[in-house]
Formats: sequence, C-alpha cells, structure tokens
Amino acid sequence: MALSCRIHILGALILWMSAIFGVLVFFRAFSFESYFVLSFIGLLIVIQLFAPVEERPAWWQYIRMTTAAGFVVFGYILYRQITAVL
Repeated sequence: MALSCRIHILGALILWMSAIFGVLVFFRAFSFESYFVLSFIGLLIVIQLFAPVEERPAWWQYIRMTTAAGFVVFGYILYRQITAVL
C-alpha cells in the first residue's frame, strides 16, 4: 500500500508539473518563480488528496520536510515581490 501511494503521489505531481510547464510556455508566461509557485501549489493539493487517513508512514516525514522547504522558498519569493513593489 505504501509503495502504491508513493507512486500515485509522484505520478500526480509529475503530471501537474508537466501540465503547468506546458501552459506557462504556451502563454509565454514562463518564469522560474511562477513555475515554482504553481508547482508548489500542486504539491500541496496532491499531498491533501493522497494523505493517508490512518497512521502516517515513515516516508511521509520526507514529504513534510520538502513542504517546509517549499514554504521557505515561497516566503523568499513573496518577500522579493513585496520589496520590488515598495
């Protein structure tokens, strides 16, 4: 079950990130910041969709660490955007 859940999470995340990349390139709006923000939103959505209902497996901690690092990078991007406006 755990391996199946990991494969579903990775597959959904790869699909989301590929679709976002294609949409951003199609509309000529690609930047690394926008790609990261939209991919991070996709990560949060996928985590909520595939979160185990019962006990959290040991590998789930790595997803939480990745999410925490994503929030740090997201905060930095937000800080840069706010200081650019002000």
